[in-house]
Amino acid sequence: MPSTSDLLSLLYVTCNFLFILHYSNAAVLQKVLLQDAVEKGAVCLDGSPPGYYVRTGSTAPNKWIIHLEGGGWCYNEDDCVSRSKTKLGSSKNWADNLTESGLLSDDCTVNPHYCGWSVVFVGYCDGASFAGNVDAPVNWKGTTLHFRGFRILEA
Repeated sequence: MPSTSDLLSLLYVTCNFLFILHYSNAAVLQKVLLQDAVEKGAVCLDGSPPGYYVRTGSTAPNKWIIHLEGGGWCYNEDDCVSRSKTKLGSSKNWADNLTESGLLSDDCTVNPHYCGWSVVFVGYCDGASFAGNVDAPVNWKGTTLHFRGFRILEA
């Protein structure tokens, strides 16, 4: 019978292999922050600029897949303050590149119907499914919150 350390080593190797296998068919999208949108009031929960990730299609650049990221809602002020410090409430810590697979993949063996299409992945950072449109920021326990998801979609 293999030892515990042997089993853990095998598990580590297997997980790394699966990770590499999963991401070998992944597409890289570039981050775009909408600095001009801030002037129009379109901001994330914490007031940072909204944004998206984009990849131009190789064979059908004028055909688009637009993916709106999900992430649930914040249901009260304390919950929204907590969310405003994460990537679901702020763009401050979004990565410069996003790696996607499946329907957003540019690998035609994985995604034969849409692999050459352009892709936009709209980052979710408002806490209310792109539905908020409150003019005045809300101050809660020293934190300013912006509920402006609808304006993000308009931007």
